Amino acid sequence: MTSIDLLKFMLPDFLVNHFEVVSANNTEEILHLYFDEKIKPPKEFDTLEIV
Repeated sequence: MTSIDLLKFMLPDFLVNHFEVVSANNTEEILHLYFDEKIKPPKEFDTLEIV
């Protein structure tokens, strides 16, 4: 299990479901997380046309 997989347990479900953790950098007391948005929109928007 990678450190990114472990981070997914600590993040809110919304972030895990709609964004992919690309990388994480730790500098002393600061943790920087980098995300890429997943292509699939939330299912609440299934009935809407997203432009």
